Amino acid sequence: MFTKTTNIQTFKVFLLVVLISVLCGWYLSLGLEASGDTLLMPLDDTYIHFQYARQMASGDPYAYNPGQPPTSGATSFLYTPLLAVGYLIGFQGLALGYWAVALGYGFLILSGWLIYKLVAAETGNEWIGLGFALGFAPGGPFIWAALSGMETIGFTFAVLLAAYAYYRNNTRLTLAAIVIVALARPEGAVVALSLGVVMALNRRHQWREAITPLLVAMLVVSIQPIINYLITGSLSATGNQAKSILYETLQPFDERIITVLQQWLRLWRELLTGYSEVDGLYFMPLVSILAVLVVVIGVWNSLRTRTITLPALLGVWLIGISGVVATLDTAFWHFKRYQIPLMALLFVLAGWGVVAILRNRLLIAGFVMLMIGTALYTNLEYSRRYHDNIEVVRNQQLAMARWVDANLPEDAVLAVHDVGVMRYVGHRTTYDVVGLTTEGNAPAWRQGPGTLYENLSAAQPDYFAIYPDIQGLPLLVQADVFGEELQRFVFALPQNTAASATSTQVVTKPDWNMIEAGANNVHQPQSAYPSAVLLTEVDVADLDSETEANYVWHNNEDISGFDTLVRKLPYASCEKEPCTVTDGGRVINGGEEFDLPATRFEQYLVVMRVHANQHTVLYIGCAPDVTQINIIPEIAGHWVEVPVLLSADTGRFCISSTGAYEVHHYWVFGVNFEGVPLSNPGHQFARSDSNGVMLASIEELVETEETIELTISWFVQHELTADGKVFIHLYDDPEQPPIAQINDWFLGALPPANLLPTTITETYSLPIGELEAGTYQLAVGIFDPVTGERYLVDGGDDDRLFLDEITIH
Repeated sequence: MFTKTTNIQTFKVFLLVVLISVLCGWYLSLGLEASGDTLLMPLDDTYIHFQYARQMASGDPYAYNPGQPPTSGATSFLYTPLLAVGYLIGFQGLALGYWAVALGYGFLILSGWLIYKLVAAETGNEWIGLGFALGFAPGGPFIWAALSGMETIGFTFAVLLAAYAYYRNNTRLTLAAIVIVALARPEGAVVALSLGVVMALNRRHQWREAITPLLVAMLVVSIQPIINYLITGSLSATGNQAKSILYETLQPFDERIITVLQQWLRLWRELLTGYSEVDGLYFMPLVSILAVLVVVIGVWNSLRTRTITLPALLGVWLIGISGVVATLDTAFWHFKRYQIPLMALLFVLAGWGVVAILRNRLLIAGFVMLMIGTALYTNLEYSRRYHDNIEVVRNQQLAMARWVDANLPEDAVLAVHDVGVMRYVGHRTTYDVVGLTTEGNAPAWRQGPGTLYENLSAAQPDYFAIYPDIQGLPLLVQADVFGEELQRFVFALPQNTAASATSTQVVTKPDWNMIEAGANNVHQPQSAYPSAVLLTEVDVADLDSETEANYVWHNNEDISGFDTLVRKLPYASCEKEPCTVTDGGRVINGGEEFDLPATRFEQYLVVMRVHANQHTVLYIGCAPDVTQINIIPEIAGHWVEVPVLLSADTGRFCISSTGAYEVHHYWVFGVNFEGVPLSNPGHQFARSDSNGVMLASIEELVETEETIELTISWFVQHELTADGKVFIHLYDDPEQPPIAQINDWFLGALPPANLLPTTITETYSLPIGELEAGTYQLAVGIFDPVTGERYLVDGGDDDRLFLDEITIH
């Protein structure tokens, strides 16, 4: 028989359920109106869970794409099986969204009920308990999260269950809560381990009872990393690799820690104010302030009594979970998705302290009413966001996935950014450029478009279904990596969009044969010799190639923009078609080094491909020794190859620079190099600040009606570590500017510093077809294109060598 107290409790729970149900029904009606079809979820990420669940229900767990190796992109260990149950009992295709919503709805009611029980038990007042449950569960962020199809409210329930079980001193329930919370999300490890420690300390005089909860916590926390390792070879989930700031290896570790701290401070600033620029007012800030006071009192009581009070333990959870969340790039995504479990704990703590701190009944009643009113008010905003984001998914991700399913071959592989709907509805194998569901891609995505391109060129997906205008992807567009556009999906994004990164996604078909044409060939004159044998290559920005060569790099200053880039550029001087090549590379302003292979040859010829966008001095040799100096000439928008000749006893190639440069590829040849000296040098050109000289022999001068053809042989004597271009001038008056001129680097792209010690012969063609008849003076010289300084001729003060007079008829 029910007692009067039981009936009152049932009524209060009934009120909570009714209010949540009404609000959820309102949201769902808006969602169905926006979808115009079977209910859609407002996040592409939800469909990642759906795909893993479908695979699990099909007997292929952890494999995101059928027939491919397992991946660990499903962050929640428990949520995928729960969704798989729904799939098995008939909620298939898009209908799985109804099952996901039912789970979120159920977890939200249970979460509200646990807040009600915890606050009512501590305050001795069930109306206050109900008030705090109504201040939490009907709030806009929490309704949104419950109906988003994600695991957020399930994890919130697990955290509250752990608090409730420990509060009730129920050992079995606490052990069960430890298991559930640890497997619900990675942040649950904070709750599980701290609970295990506290329970062990409470039973420290009975070691068998003390060690059990601690062992259970340690075991269950290790389950997911162990399974990740067994199925993927990595302890860390791909979700962490793709999202965690701690995996931002391009950033020094101390800077990463500072970034995490800044995120943590921002997180707490927003929790304490209940407001953020993105989310507006999302819950009443007085709740957080009251909760923090309760934690402080709890810590004081713990120190005074030398026991761990529950408020102090919940304070540990607040600090620990928020600390883990702050490590994520996505910490503030999805309208407080990662902060919602923290807010639930804040409501519990505020409920515990409301009577003791406010004391006055009217103040308490006013606080509770204001809290409930704020919660209901937030639904005006979050219901709109729910509708709008479902509309985005319908018109962009779903539309694109259905087009793909109807138009592309069944065995096609698609490179994608938003991988959820495309895989689940598009029914095509996906290649996740971000690395969430494709193992090994996260490091490449993090380092920029250069490393991403190298991964893509190795995988060679058949199609792209992707944003063309976010992060480094526009550089891939500029490099024509995406290829022919087949279809474009544009939808004007509403305010506060979480479902899509930009308004445009495209489906394209790349031509990998064209993209990769010539990428592995040396092109520039004097870069390859008949006697040279290729020993190895280092494809810079290809992480596998870099690892194999033990390649390391460092920068002296922060790089503005991306650390790696992809370029499609023509060669400044090219002897082998195709002369336009696509390649990924790194931006360096410090140095690089890598291992050289063993060789039977007398020398190494190391050829480096660079984008010659600015003049840079390169110092060759491992510290502290610099064996030679090379120059990257400024030929913006072009590839240049820099040849470096090293002795065979050089075990490691090292290079440093005075400025920034882009390096994209290295070839290491073995050579027995014997330079051919200039047999009859007639002149020498030298810089005033260098011991090296450029020897020259004027071989032939031929005048035609249209041109003057001047052939010169050159040879670098000693080491000329300088930039320089050849100029040919034709003067009417040597004291006046030339009336005709040309200038060029040696061999079309090399300054003197980059010439190997052998004779080169070049013919220069000076146009004269439009000049008037007369007698003119011809001169040749070398100048530094950076400083404008001319080389001096034949040991004198002249800065140009005058040749024969030219008569034009």
